[in-house]
Order: sequence, then structure tokens, then C-alpha cells
Amino acid sequence: MIPRNIFHVAINPPGSIGAELVNQVSFILGKDPFDVRMLLSGKLPKIAAHFDSEEKAKSIASSLSACGISAFTVNDRELRPDDQPVAKLVAHSLKIGDGEIIFISRSGAETIVRRGELFLIIRGKVSIPEVFKETRTSMKFNLPATIMTGGLPVWRKSKETVENTSFYNESFMRLYGHNSTGPLVEILESNFDFGFLADQISPSASKNFDLMVKELKRVFAAAFFDSRLAECTPVIQLSEIETACKLIYLSYRASSRIG
Repeated sequence: MIPRNIFHVAINPPGSIGAELVNQVSFILGKDPFDVRMLLSGKLPKIAAHFDSEEKAKSIASSLSACGISAFTVNDRELRPDDQPVAKLVAHSLKIGDGEIIFISRSGAETIVRRGELFLIIRGKVSIPEVFKETRTSMKFNLPATIMTGGLPVWRKSKETVENTSFYNESFMRLYGHNSTGPLVEILESNFDFGFLADQISPSASKNFDLMVKELKRVFAAAFFDSRLAECTPVIQLSEIETACKLIYLSYRASSRIG
């Protein structure tokens, strides 16, 4: 049996949450006011409700919009992990041309993005797990040897290898075209050569990243820019990043169509 398609209603949390707004949204969604208040908090787009009818989802989104909530519909297929397209190019360096930027991968592949072609720049920070092995040495009581010595305690060294996980924060950018199914380009701070900055280059990778963001915003001045994923506390997890970026992109696409 083929599962039915699901249509989600997603929202951008408003800047302020008053009791009247909470009651209105609670009535529309049929949810407890406490749950609605949690839903409306934060900065990132969230899934608010699920329906098996696109018409019903659009109707609920329209009702939420009438309350001043930025709401939009999302087809579940767009959020499924297997359907999430990877970036067409993970850039290792770039060259700035006349009204365009050439992004170059570590293998030498190129993607040219011209002024006017870019729709959205997402700047963010993600928490990435790093697994490492550690060998621990301890002393353990050796009962058989102790018995053989007539009760004189005997100890032996024991080595044990364990796996530990640490986390580090990675700054990134994703660039989306006007009709992207996924990012055209992805940039990772730890995997990027900032040589294009020339005499502006700094010993600090984070400062170089800031300068690069500024340059991209200058070249692609007409594109939307969203940095909410760089401001999240705590930093968003790697397992959540695809859905978060997709919802941000879809929210801008929806608002630009309305506008």
C-alpha cells in the first residue's frame, strides 16, 4: 500500500507573543495554549500541523496568516531525508569576477553564480560530532595470582579501548538559486581557502569567514540573507540541519510569491 502524501503547515515564529495571538492560533490549530506558546517561540521556522489534504493545509495557513503569522505549506516529500539534494558543489575557494563569483571545489570543479541568479544566502553554525578512541590503563586485582602467593595481593595492568564523542562548531554558508531543489554551493569554514582575500586575510578563520560573508552580500546584494542558524543557542545539531535549511528556504520562497 502506497502511503498517503502529507502536507505540513509551517510557521515563522513572530517577534512577540501576546495572549490574544496565542488564543487565536490555539483555536485555529486545535492545540493547547501552552503548546502553542512553545510553538511560537524561538527564531527558526517550525512545523505547526499536518494534513493529508493540500487544500486543508492551505486553508489553515491562510487563517494563520490572517492573524499576522507568517505561515506556509510544505509537501512532506520536500522534507524526507532521501529526497534532500546535496549541494551541487562544496567550495574550497572562489574567484570574484565582473558581476559573478566562480566557486571551485577541492577537485577543481567549478560553479559560476552570476548576479541576479542567487535567491538566498543562509549563514549558519552546526554542531558536528567527532568520535575518537581512547586507551585507558587501570590496575585490577588478580585473584588467582594472589591465591598462589599465599594471600599476598597481586595486581595486574589492564588496558581498555573506549570510544568517546566530542563536538565542534562549524560555520557554513549555503547558496540557493531562485528555483533550487537544494543549495547550489555550500561553504564550510574549516574546508575553505580564503586566499581571495589577499591583503585582508587574517590569522583568524572566523574573521576571514566574516569578510567572505560581507563580500558575498556585496556581490549578491539582491539576494535574501538569513543568519538565524548562526544565532541559535544551543547550536543546531548536524541531524537537524537539512530540515532547518529547507524550511528557511521554503519560507522565503513562500513570502516572495505572496509579495
